[in-house]
Amino acid sequence: YGSRGRPRTPAAGQPGHGHAGSMVHWSSAVARECCCSKSPPVETTRLLSYSEEAPESDEEDTEGLPASVVQFSTAQYFCTEEEGEAVVDVVRLGDASGSARCSYHTEEGSAKAGVRFVSQRGDVEFLPGETMKSIRIPLLVDAAWDSTLEFSLVLTKVWRARLGQYLRRCLVSVIDNDAFPTNKYGSIAHDKEALKGVRGLALMAEFVRMCWTVQSVRTTTLMFIFLDQMRNLYFLLTLYLNLYLVDVVLGGEDEDVESHGEEHGLESGPMERRLLLEGIHGGARFLVRALREEGEAEEAPAHKAKGEAVMTDQQRYTILVIGLLYVIPFAATHAIVLTKLKMGLAGGMRKLLQSALMRKFLTFREDVCASVSIGDLSMAMARDIHEVVDLGYMKLIALVCALSKLVYAMMFMLSENKLAAVPLAAFIVIGGLFVWLREPLMVHSSEDMADTQNRVVHFVHETIANQRLVSEFNLRPYVVTRYENFIATYNKRVTAMNFIMTNNSYLPPWVTTLFVGGYIIFGASHVKAMGGDMSLGTFLATLTVFKEVGHEMAEIFMEVMEVVKVSGPLRTISYYMNQPTFLHQHMARNRKRRAEGQERRHVARKTCMGADSKEGVARTDDGKFVFGVDVLDIEIEDVSFRYGTRVLLDRVSKRFPQGKLYGVIGPEHQGKATLMRIIAGVLIPTDGDLFVPEHLRVLHVSREGAALNGSLLTNVVFDRAPREFGGLDRVRRICSRVGFTPEALRMLDDSG
Repeated sequence: YGSRGRPRTPAAGQPGHGHAGSMVHWSSAVARECCCSKSPPVETTRLLSYSEEAPESDEEDTEGLPASVVQFSTAQYFCTEEEGEAVVDVVRLGDASGSARCSYHTEEGSAKAGVRFVSQRGDVEFLPGETMKSIRIPLLVDAAWDSTLEFSLVLTKVWRARLGQYLRRCLVSVIDNDAFPTNKYGSIAHDKEALKGVRGLALMAEFVRMCWTVQSVRTTTLMFIFLDQMRNLYFLLTLYLNLYLVDVVLGGEDEDVESHGEEHGLESGPMERRLLLEGIHGGARFLVRALREEGEAEEAPAHKAKGEAVMTDQQRYTILVIGLLYVIPFAATHAIVLTKLKMGLAGGMRKLLQSALMRKFLTFREDVCASVSIGDLSMAMARDIHEVVDLGYMKLIALVCALSKLVYAMMFMLSENKLAAVPLAAFIVIGGLFVWLREPLMVHSSEDMADTQNRVVHFVHETIANQRLVSEFNLRPYVVTRYENFIATYNKRVTAMNFIMTNNSYLPPWVTTLFVGGYIIFGASHVKAMGGDMSLGTFLATLTVFKEVGHEMAEIFMEVMEVVKVSGPLRTISYYMNQPTFLHQHMARNRKRRAEGQERRHVARKTCMGADSKEGVARTDDGKFVFGVDVLDIEIEDVSFRYGTRVLLDRVSKRFPQGKLYGVIGPEHQGKATLMRIIAGVLIPTDGDLFVPEHLRVLHVSREGAALNGSLLTNVVFDRAPREFGGLDRVRRICSRVGFTPEALRMLDDSG
């Protein structure tokens, strides 16, 4: 294939022009293999006609233009975040005697402009004689973890040249070397046993730090906390409304509510109390003026028996204000909960982690892929990430809400009754010690239960994969018995965890009950009716707050326990996220290939000389252009490859000129497919050098059939959008030309 990806007619002096097909040999570690080559016939019908099938171009009219093509040097570039910039090469193939210019711009992919890289747009100008220019894209560097993300660079308009048909777009992969969740435990994060030595809460703290480096997560989290404080303020409001209702409105026979406020000292004290009372009094006076006729005095009751209590208008309207202050803010709290659901914080975080783990898995080294359990990895994506987000991070937000609510309750209690400080402090100390002592047991039980569940899932996967073996050897009773044993073991772990959680959940109610009973015994003597200085409203409100504090303590305690439980899943995710990948090997190979390709491209320009003495371009006998890169060969030199200790390829050397069809023949399991995978870049050779011209893309198609779980159209175009593959009519034409049957074409229409 030529430099622009179209089927190319071999040039003069190349195979197909005076050179017959040949038989060449190469050596493997075990047997002698051979490659047979044959020059392909000239195609009379092209599958991708440039005039009909090619994507639309922004270039000017190509008639009269020099034989010059501008494109990227290769389809993919690699860089690391620490390098600070991505360097992308734009090359000019063919006639370079004049000047040329093209425009370019960046496009976001998984990497976002302003987050991973700086958006760029500009022009590249080639002066006479220049054949390569570099575009430098600044990267945004930080010490936070991120998965390997990509963005694209696109060439658009071109002047005094033609735009490459396929290499007008390239992909830039930015490799992040930071550890997950942070670099604090980066040296041991790839070791599952070493991670077990890290306390769960410490690892969770690093995970939270990592989450806050993502701007959308940080902003939404702060909004969640702010909205939760609105709900907590409603809780504080209800406490003071209860106090005011008992002590002022219902506290005696005096009809003047304001005089009751002064009598019980409610006009003094904390600022929130004074503001609340002013609001209630102001609302009551407003209602009195609105509902009574102007200037009409409040009528005294006509008949009032001795000792009979009669509700005044002022009291009636005050109670109405208190009722409205209960109802209206509660509607706001309902709206707050719905708003939080619409923000989708948990869903966004699950998507972030699950897509990152999938990206990581797809770049695992060959040896890592071989050692990974599919069942364990599936559970990590489906269960562990869900638990880390929903039972970890989201519970921490709920914990902040509960703690702030506890602070409001403590403020109320201490402002009304200083004696409440002692049981509150004791409550906090007891709960903290209990959590600290129970954490190891919780983590061990949680991990044990997760491992048992993984074994159940792994056994199910094995049974499904070997269903034919089970059926043919009549192993159904054996398989069912083993499965029942796995289920029984898992149920034991679940029961043990339930016992632990039940005992944990009863600590706060026990402590709350003891403190409430003690407060009733020792606090009742301080009520004014018993000769003390505490109002009845304060005493009853304090009892209510004690129960509320106990409820909040129980919620806080259980939230902490849930957070502690996710230590195991978080360790599992950290282990997978920090496994070694092939990305650095591919980056080194990509850069070596580009550097070597640049040198060979310059040499090829001099060997490819046209009749008009222009470097870098020649013509075939039928007048078609041949560029210098079209004469570059695929070369392997002293390539060796080992699977473990087994040597499969041993110092293999071979040159594959373009313009031929090659067949590799030999005994089975002697390295033929391995050689193909090495040339395609699927495998990295153990030793030796491999050169594939940088503008070419080698695709390895395995002999084993494979298909995506989707329609026929999905398997033909993969992930391309209709605008990218030119519509269904174009796909149908191509499939018809490559031999699709009418039935297959109808399936294509149905799936479209």
